[in-house]
Amino acid sequence: MGHLFSTAGIQTKERFDYWNDVVFQRYAPCLGKIANQTIFNASTSVNEFGSTEISDVVSDAIYYDRRKCDLNLIERDDIFISVMTEGSAHFEQHDRRVTQQVGDVLIYDSGRPYAFRYPTAYKATLIRVPRPLLTTKIPNMDQLGANILTAGTVYNRLVRSLVEETHLIATSAELIDERHFVTPSLEILTTAISRSVSGNEPCHPTSNQLAAVKNYIRQHLNDEDLSLETIAKAQCMSVRTLSRLFAEIGETPRQWLQNQRLAGAYQALSLGKVRNVTEAAFQFGFKDLSHFSRRFKDQYGMAPKSLLE
Repeated sequence: MGHLFSTAGIQTKERFDYWNDVVFQRYAPCLGKIANQTIFNASTSVNEFGSTEISDVVSDAIYYDRRKCDLNLIERDDIFISVMTEGSAHFEQHDRRVTQQVGDVLIYDSGRPYAFRYPTAYKATLIRVPRPLLTTKIPNMDQLGANILTAGTVYNRLVRSLVEETHLIATSAELIDERHFVTPSLEILTTAISRSVSGNEPCHPTSNQLAAVKNYIRQHLNDEDLSLETIAKAQCMSVRTLSRLFAEIGETPRQWLQNQRLAGAYQALSLGKVRNVTEAAFQFGFKDLSHFSRRFKDQYGMAPKSLLE
């Protein structure tokens, strides 16, 4: 079941430092600031849900700054979905500033710098989603962040209801061990998130061309012979043009292809879509199992078999 972390029972002068450690370990390293350290209270109850985590946070007013120097302090840099149940927050990421009110859903990327401002006490439910579960579903992951689904909109109602159902399963002793509940719930939740932010992609002169290339690659991830040459030929362009398209967004097509394959394998393993590591490797275009395992561990800091345990 869940793990409770609370400042209750902690000496007053040590509460803020204790809470900073909790945020560092359970969410993301960042610089926390409060107005008065002598009256600060906060708690979070964290439950595992498959490869994700869902938590209920209750806290007094606080500011969080996740700086560039904080990004490499831990290996995980996941995506968070926050549902505000009491209070409000001001959030900034990618030079986008949004305000989250009660009922709003905020989606942000812990792999990028951000700033949170909670001016008063608040309550929120957060789901931590491993990046690979969304990598193959969202075309421009590097632009994800500060996405608000306003209360009352269609996608807000959909994502909130899925978060509530996920919370119910994760906190229920009778349901959490039932994998046939966990896997489809995560599949639907991640699909809803990807659809809800699909209209927020930035306009770019070559965005349509690049989107077509990415879509083609995703549809052929299981082709072990997929190469820059075959991709370029299928898209009626030269390899040089293909490389230029990715260079404009600071990536290379070869690395992007490998990341997509690794993310696809991560999804298949964590959602129980394959029976073993070998099947995951071959299904996503890796010819050499040892090479796949090394790249997987380099990318995610864990052996692929650990997702099956």
